[in-house]
Amino acid sequence: HLHCLICQIPNEIRLDNEADFQSVTQRKWQRIRSVLELITTAESNLKKIHFLLFPEGTLPFDHFDQALTMISKSFPNNTVTMLGLEVLPLISFSDLARRFVADNEELLQSVDNDRQSGDIDALQVNSTATIVKESSGKVRVFLQAKSHPCYHEEAMEPHRDLYHGKVF
Repeated sequence: HLHCLICQIPNEIRLDNEADFQSVTQRKWQRIRSVLELITTAESNLKKIHFLLFPEGTLPFDHFDQALTMISKSFPNNTVTMLGLEVLPLISFSDLARRFVADNEELLQSVDNDRQSGDIDALQVNSTATIVKESSGKVRVFLQAKSHPCYHEEAMEPHRDLYHGKVF
């Protein structure tokens, strides 16, 4: 049977006017990394993990490659990891999706169409990465932009609208 670990870790939302945003970023990365390290050491029932979910965790974009490396090098095959990503500009989200174009063609087509409609590259994206390590060991990265942010996300910084994804 399948094994799932759901990690409800504290989340801090970094705001534009944050005095010490690097400390927030580091705390968020430390929390997520500590869970990833539990899987890489694979003790007890964690050796059997198939799904690792962070329902409220947001991985700082600066640490995406570190997390991906940990998963690709040390996680067991046949695992799925779902992480929220810290909000990032649409242009950065698009660049990230292009790194994994084979897994995100439909998403990229939608984002490219939206970008052609106006000057929206700076629009913030609330997104998720689903990282699949297949039975062969091949790692695939599927990205998704949130289709509609909740009220609190937009109300925290009312001067900033969020991008609305269209591919599910």
